[in-house]
Amino acid sequence: MATKSTSESDNFVKRLQEECEAYAQQYNFNKNDRGRGFESWLAHLFAQESGFDDILEDQDPSDADLGDAIIRSNDLGVDIVLEDPDGKQLLLVQAKWTGRNKSVDHNDLESFFSIHDRLMDRSFVRTGSQHAQELLDSYPDKIRDGYSVRLRFATNRSAAANNRRQKLIDGYNEKYKENNFKVICEFYAQDKLKELEHQIESTESGILDSIQFSVKNNEAVEFNEPRHSLICRISGNELTNMYGQHKQSLFTINIRMPMGIERAINREIKETASNDSESFFFYNNGVSAVCSSFNYDAKKNNVVAKRFQIINGAQTVGAIAHADGTDELAVLFRLTETSEKTGGDFTDNIIRCNNTQNAVEVADFRSNDPIQNFLKRELVHLSGKGAIPNFYYQPKRGDKQKGRGGKRLTSKDLAALRYAILYGPVDTYRDAKFLFDATDKGWYWRAFGTNGVPVDKWRPSELNEVGLALALDNAVKDLHAKSKKQDNPPEITRYLYRSSRYIVALIFEALRTRFDNDSEWTVELFMDKKKFQDTQRALLQVAMRLVGSEIKRRRNEKGEIRPEYNFLRDQTAWETLRDMMIDEIKVSDLLDSSS
Repeated sequence: MATKSTSESDNFVKRLQEECEAYAQQYNFNKNDRGRGFESWLAHLFAQESGFDDILEDQDPSDADLGDAIIRSNDLGVDIVLEDPDGKQLLLVQAKWTGRNKSVDHNDLESFFSIHDRLMDRSFVRTGSQHAQELLDSYPDKIRDGYSVRLRFATNRSAAANNRRQKLIDGYNEKYKENNFKVICEFYAQDKLKELEHQIESTESGILDSIQFSVKNNEAVEFNEPRHSLICRISGNELTNMYGQHKQSLFTINIRMPMGIERAINREIKETASNDSESFFFYNNGVSAVCSSFNYDAKKNNVVAKRFQIINGAQTVGAIAHADGTDELAVLFRLTETSEKTGGDFTDNIIRCNNTQNAVEVADFRSNDPIQNFLKRELVHLSGKGAIPNFYYQPKRGDKQKGRGGKRLTSKDLAALRYAILYGPVDTYRDAKFLFDATDKGWYWRAFGTNGVPVDKWRPSELNEVGLALALDNAVKDLHAKSKKQDNPPEITRYLYRSSRYIVALIFEALRTRFDNDSEWTVELFMDKKKFQDTQRALLQVAMRLVGSEIKRRRNEKGEIRPEYNFLRDQTAWETLRDMMIDEIKVSDLLDSSS
């Protein structure tokens, strides 16, 4: 009789084969071309990882058309390119569908993991197909801008531990580290793909309501001032059980997932945990977590924490969970009660200071700010009004209001859109991480305040302004969606989804010029569907023509293959186009004729 693990593996193999056949047909290949289907399946799986999901354009992952991210011919050794421009990270994938009784070719691995140096040479990139060039020509620019890169080699086969393969991966990771490149090599076989599927399913569950764990041998110090906190030792098995039960829900607000990235440090932690457990406590920095409240019962040696999240040590937890014999291992563990329902300046500072190596997504912790509660309560009244699409506001991942349908509007999307129409779009493309930084150096209150000042609620005119922005954003993205169904759409339409808030910001500049200080102009525009359609159509044509001309100029004069990357980050270009948009509206009768 087959064991449970064998049965699960067989089921995965069968399901993967069926889904690859279906994806091959979805992208107009023969169903038996499982190699093409596997590329497509991987693209749809990896696009669900945090940061890369923008490419789904808020569609069901299985229904989205990801053809723009999959290089089908003369691919230069890269099958899939996914980008997270806000988090400044790239995922480059090489997919290998391998038949039975065949192993992964060591030379294929070496060729892929060495590709970084070749991609830094534009003359090499320009030997690829037009599609490959469009996706990879800006690679050197992104590296200089501080992007991190994951080179992920994926195979459908199961793969046992292999010293030669691991030595190759470790060698390239060390090489990139020594040369100060933020490039990580990853190997994904069948077990890793199954694990990632499970992680993606569990990550969206949101912040944990409650969690219990035991302290190792009652070795703990609890204190109440200035904050209720617990410093203790926790066993490796306890962390393993915690991870086994809750998976990615432990790290909802931490982008450094334990298994989503095969970092070199994971292997070092795992090796120490398995082979030198007595020294682990002294070698490792431990784990830090926050919660809204906790109770430590010394008699029962038990901790119960509400709204618990690990904000530093995700890599440690992931490594220990996959190490052997961790019962005797002890880990330094710190738990801090924020008393802010996981939101507020103190919590943000804990996250920021405990995570100095990488940016940390704090949007979830801001989700309980008074302004976010106000928006969650009030924005619903704009949903479906006039030209505004049906939508629901989601200030925290996994949080959907009951009975509310329509498109999802995340706090990140709203922050970027509102900042763009108030202060210009360029910052939101350059450094979106600052949109949830509420310190003096951040832009949180520019995005959610009034004139940059913290507030608990918006004026009606501010809500209406956002309503119009949402209607315009929806119109731009609808045009993008329709263009994808055309045989030969205008080139500019290819860039509309990513540049939507840029286009909306241009249109807002024109509208403000036309309506000056009339506080009611936003309501009038989005409430009258015909007037909105006429107005946005006229202005969108002008904005698209200006943007299209600039993109063409950059391609012709500067030789940029994918000019929108640098274009969206160019403050001088924005100011020039903004002034051109305003000047054109001043001397035209576009708005008069549409009113």
